[in-house]
Amino acid sequence: MRISGRAIITGTITFLIAAAIAAAACFSAINTRQKEEKRTAQYLADMSMENFAMEIDRYVQESELWKAAVVSAGGEVTRFDEIASSFADDNEVVYSVQLAPDGIVEWVWPEDTGVDGYNIIADPANIASVRIMLDTKEPYVMGPYTLWGGEKKGLIIRNPVYLENEAGRDRLWGFANIVLSLDEFLESAEVSRLTEEGYSYMIRATGTGTYDDTIADTGDVTEDDAAVHAEEAGGRTWTIYVRPSQGWFTGSALAGIIVPAVLLSVLAGIFASLCVRLAELKKQSETLQTEAAATAAELEEEKLSGRFRMDFIRRLSEEMKSPAGAINNLVIFSREDADDREMLIADLDKIDTSNRYLTSLIQNISDINELGGGSIDLVLQPYQYEDHRRYVEMILKENCNARNQSYEIVEREEEKPAVICDRARINEVILNLVRNASAYTESGGRIIYRSDLRPGDDDTILYTFSVEDNGIGMSKDFQKHMFEEFTRETDNPLRPDEMTGTGIGLYVVKALLDAMGGRIQVESSPGEGTKVFVSIPLKRADETDIHMTSAAYLRSQESQVKDCRVLLAEDNEINRQISVRIFEGLGIAADEAVNGEEAVMRLREAPEGTYLAVFLDLSMPVMDGYETARAIRLLQRMDARKIPLIALTSDESSAARTKAKEAGMTYFLNKPVNILSVTEIIESLRSGCTGFLLKGQQDT
Repeated sequence: MRISGRAIITGTITFLIAAAIAAAACFSAINTRQKEEKRTAQYLADMSMENFAMEIDRYVQESELWKAAVVSAGGEVTRFDEIASSFADDNEVVYSVQLAPDGIVEWVWPEDTGVDGYNIIADPANIASVRIMLDTKEPYVMGPYTLWGGEKKGLIIRNPVYLENEAGRDRLWGFANIVLSLDEFLESAEVSRLTEEGYSYMIRATGTGTYDDTIADTGDVTEDDAAVHAEEAGGRTWTIYVRPSQGWFTGSALAGIIVPAVLLSVLAGIFASLCVRLAELKKQSETLQTEAAATAAELEEEKLSGRFRMDFIRRLSEEMKSPAGAINNLVIFSREDADDREMLIADLDKIDTSNRYLTSLIQNISDINELGGGSIDLVLQPYQYEDHRRYVEMILKENCNARNQSYEIVEREEEKPAVICDRARINEVILNLVRNASAYTESGGRIIYRSDLRPGDDDTILYTFSVEDNGIGMSKDFQKHMFEEFTRETDNPLRPDEMTGTGIGLYVVKALLDAMGGRIQVESSPGEGTKVFVSIPLKRADETDIHMTSAAYLRSQESQVKDCRVLLAEDNEINRQISVRIFEGLGIAADEAVNGEEAVMRLREAPEGTYLAVFLDLSMPVMDGYETARAIRLLQRMDARKIPLIALTSDESSAARTKAKEAGMTYFLNKPVNILSVTEIIESLRSGCTGFLLKGQQDT
C-alpha cells in the first residue's frame, strides 16, 4: 500500500499534537498536586492549632478552679495534696501543681519536683510576664521550660490570686500554677500526629513584652515556606507552621518524563504515518457506523421527546380549556344578565378569576422557557407590605371562595417595612402555593397563610411565610421528586379522579426561589394536609428607593402638564382602546398613535411639557418602539432627553430590557397591561419618582 506525503505529514502532526497535550497534562498534574498538597497542609495547620488552643484554654480553666479554691479558703491552704492531685489526668499532661504565696513556691504536688522556695517575682526571666499578669489579673502561659529533672520540657500556667483586704481593695496573695508536660500536651492536643501524617511542624509563641519562644520544632520548617495558622490562648499568640517532611512537591521527577514523552511521540508519529492511510479508511468506516448509530439514537430520542411534549401539551390544553371555556360561557351569561346588575357583577368576577388562572398558566409556560435559557431575570423594585398583604388576601379569597373553603392570614411581624424585590416573582410563588393548597383541599377545608419579617444585619430582611392546608397531602416518595418538571402524584388514592394539573407549579416555585436566594421546605403526609415553608432574604427599601428625587425635570414641568396628558403609540386597536380606558380611569388624557413614526411627529408638533410620558409598543410597523425611542431622544427640544419613555411588550427576556434601556427607555411594562401596573407607573410619574423596571403581569 502506497504511503502518501500527506499521510506522513498528517501522522507526524497528529502525534506532535499528542505530545504537546501530554506535556500540558504533565504540567497540569504538577500544578494540581501542588495545590492539593498546600490545601492539605493548611487544613492540618488549622485543625492542629485549633486543638492546641482548645487544650490551652482547658488547662487555663483548671487553673481558674485552682485559683477559686484558694480564694474561697481565704488564702488558708488546707488539704493541698488532696485538691492538687485531683488535677492529674490519665494522659499525664499535668506534671505539677503549685501554690506560691507572695510569689514564693511553698506548696508543690508531687513533692519531688525540687522547686520549693522558688521566687517567681524575683526571677529576672519572669519580669515581663509577671508585669502582664499584675496589669491584667489574668492567667498567663509561660514556656517552654526544661522541667525539673532535665529530661522534659513543659509549659507553666501562672494565675495571679487576689484577695480583698480590710479596706475592700484587692491585694496580690500569690500565684496558682499548673505545670504541663510539653510532649504529653502535644499528644493530647493531637499535634504530634502531624509527624505520623508525614509533615514537619514548628510552633512559636509570642506575647506582649515577652520573648518569641519556639514551643516545638521537628526540623526543616521555615516561616516563609509553610502553611500557617495562629490562635490566641492563655494571654499569648500561638502560631503553627506546617510543611511536608519531604518538602513541597516540585514536580521535577514528573517533568523529567516530558522530554522523553515528546521524543517518543515524534517517533511514534513517524511510525503512525506508515499506517495513517489504513487508519483513515478504518476511521471512515467507524464514522459511518457512528453516524448511523447517532442518527438512530436521535430518532429514538426525538420520538420520546415528541411523546413527552405531546403529553405535556395535552395536559396543558386540558388545563387551559377549563378557564377558557368558563370565560366564553360567562361572556354569554354577562350579555344575558346585562339588566341584572348583581348577576352581571358575579359573572364578571368569575371571568376575572378564570382570566387570572389562565394568565398564571401562561406565565408558568413563560417561566419554563426562561429556565430553558439557563437563568431567570429578576426585576428589583420597592414593594410596600400593605400592597403585598392585599395581594395575598385577594388570591386567598378568590381561590377559597371558589371551592367553599375558609382561609386565615396570621401576621407575626411588628414592623412592616417596604423591601426591594422582584414583586411579580414573589407574587407568582405565593399564587402557585395558594392555588395548589386550595386545589388539593376538599370543599369545606381551611387554608392558613402565616408571614413574618425578621430584620437581619444592616439593611437586610428575612421574609418567611408558610401556606398550610388540611387537604389530601403527599407521600414521602413523591416529595423526593415534587420539584421536578411535569411531576404529578397521580397514584395518590385521595386525589380526585377529575383533577388534572400540568405538574409545573412546584417546579417553577423552586426555580424562582433559587433565583432569589430563597429556600423552601415541605411537610406533608397523605390525608393530613401539607405545610410549605418559604424564606427569602431581601433588602430593606429606604426612603430613597421609595421616593427618589432625581426626577427634578418632572417636578419642574408639573405646571406645564395640562390635564396630565400622555402619548400612546400602539398598533393593535384593542390594546390601544384598553390602554386609553385605563388612562381615562386615572384621570389621564391620552393622545394615540398607530406607529412610531406618527408618535415622533405628534411629540415634535406638541408644545414642550404637553406630555407626562410616552408609552411605546416595542413591536409596531413603520417604526418599532426601539427606533422610536432613539428618534425621540434625538429631537431638538428641551424635554426630548428627559421625558419618561415606557416600553410595552410581552417579551420578558433580559435581552429585551437591555435593548430598551440602550434605546433610551425609562420603564419596562409587560403586556398584557393592567390597571395596577399602569397606576404604579402614573403615580410614580406624578410623585416625581424615577425608573425602576416594572413587571406587571402577575401584580393584578
